[in-house]
Amino acid sequence: MLNNHRYLSVINGTGETIGQFRFSNAMRKLQMLQCFCNEMWGTTNVLYEVCCIGGSILGFHGSVRLPGSRAVQQFVVAIFFASTLLHLWTDMGDIFKSAKSVQQSWKEKVEDPWFKRFLRSTRVVRMNVGAFFYADRSIRLTILGMISQNTVSLLLSTSE
Repeated sequence: MLNNHRYLSVINGTGETIGQFRFSNAMRKLQMLQCFCNEMWGTTNVLYEVCCIGGSILGFHGSVRLPGSRAVQQFVVAIFFASTLLHLWTDMGDIFKSAKSVQQSWKEKVEDPWFKRFLRSTRVVRMNVGAFFYADRSIRLTILGMISQNTVSLLLSTSE
């Protein structure tokens, strides 16, 4: 986990501290890069998530309906898809959590009024999913609930 107390003194390759103005310029460039990343990832992520959720639902359905070793194989596939999806959301939520704590530690340490205004105008780095919401760690339970609810619905709607 990140240490929240030493983020304001950014050190360049020569060992000297970067000034606040250069730091703010670098932060703005990082924000533009983050917007580009969110634009690209927002559309790709939705497709990836739909495939993982569908694969885990069908895998759990197959593990209940199919006989023998085929059921075990389907269960392993379903667990793989579900754990991949949960790991992805955990990592995206950790980005938001650590970026928020870093920005809060900066706000507590700074006394320069210009830099305080700059920090107020700076958004927290986060992973946006589409244009509607951003990734946090609490969505994992919602995803598991969605997978289990749709699996049960599929099991009830199909008969042998």
